Amino acid sequence: MMHADAPAVAGPSRHPADDRVSIVIPCWNAEATIGDAIDSALAQTHPHCEVIVVDDGSTDGSAAVIAGYGARIIALHGPNRGGNAARNRGIEAARGRWIQFLDADDLLELDCVAAKLAFVAGTGGIPVADTRVIDHDGAERIRRWERVDDDPVCAMINRCPWTAASLLPVDALRAIGGLDESLRACQEYDLAIRLAIGTDTPARFARLPVVLATYRRRHGSVSGDAERISRAFVQVFVGALAMLEAREALTPARRALIGRALARSARSRFRQGDPGEAERLFARAAELDPDAVTAPFPHAAQRAAVRLFGPMLTERMAGSVARLARLRNPPHPAAVDRPRKSQ
Repeated sequence: MMHADAPAVAGPSRHPADDRVSIVIPCWNAEATIGDAIDSALAQTHPHCEVIVVDDGSTDGSAAVIAGYGARIIALHGPNRGGNAARNRGIEAARGRWIQFLDADDLLELDCVAAKLAFVAGTGGIPVADTRVIDHDGAERIRRWERVDDDPVCAMINRCPWTAASLLPVDALRAIGGLDESLRACQEYDLAIRLAIGTDTPARFARLPVVLATYRRRHGSVSGDAERISRAFVQVFVGALAMLEAREALTPARRALIGRALARSARSRFRQGDPGEAERLFARAAELDPDAVTAPFPHAAQRAAVRLFGPMLTERMAGSVARLARLRNPPHPAAVDRPRKSQ
C-alpha cells in the first residue's frame, strides 16, 4: 500500500481548477517503448496535465530516455519494488484531482483525458473507455467493458476495466491505500473491486464507448504468465471476500460470484499442477455457494459429474480420458514432418 509521506518533487505548481490530471507512468526496463508512452501523455489536448514517470530501478537505458524530457515531466527514481509500488509513488506525488494510469509500453489517444473529463462532467460516473489491443503478432482488436450488473461490486467481479481505461479520482485512490504492492498481477482487478466496495462513497464505473488507449502485448509480459495470474486472482478474490465480510456487505449475489471466481481459479491451479491448492479453493467456493463448483465446467456432462463425484475426481477423470485419447490417436509423424510442396 501507499506510504504516508509523499515525496517532494519538482515541477509546475498546482493548477487552481479541478481539472488537473496526473498521468502516472511506471517504468521498468522499457527503453524501447517508454518514449512513445511519454510522448502520448505530453500530447494530450487537455491543457492541465502533469506527467509523472516512475523509474522502478531499470537496468537498461530507460533512465536516459526519461532524463531527455527534462522539466516537461516529473521523473522519480528508486530501487526495483514492482509496478504497483511505482504507481503508488506516482499517486503520492500527484497534484491533480484525477489519475490517468499508463503503462510504459502503452499509448493514450490525443483526446483521452479531455474525453474522460467531459464524460465525468456529464454523468458523474468513472469512465471506462474502450481499449485497442495489439497482440504479439500485430493483430488488433477492441476490448469493450460492459457493465452487466447494477451492483457495483458484482459489475467489477464480472469484468474489470484495464489499467489505462479509466480516469480515477485521486482522493478515492488515497482513501483505499492505493494499489496492493504484494500483487504481482491483476492489479486492475483488485483496484476496481476495492474502489467499488469503497470507503464512504463506493465508486461507480460507466462505459465510455470510444477507443482512448492502446494496449500492446509483448513477449515476457505479466499478461502471458498464466500461473502468476492464477495466483494473483486468488489473492484478489480472497481479499475482496475479507473486505466484504468485515463490512457485513457480503450479499448472496456477491457470495455466488466470488465462489465462482474461486472455483475457476481452483480448476486453473489443478491444471497447473497444484492439486492441493485446487482442492482448498474448490472447498472454499462450495462454502460460499454450493453451485459455484460447477461453474468452471462448460459441458453439461462435466457438471453432472461434478455433482456426482466432486470437482477433483471429475478433473482427474477428464485428465485420464484425455491421455487415453492421445494414446489411441497419436499424431502421425508424417503429418508433422512432411515437407511442404514447393509452389
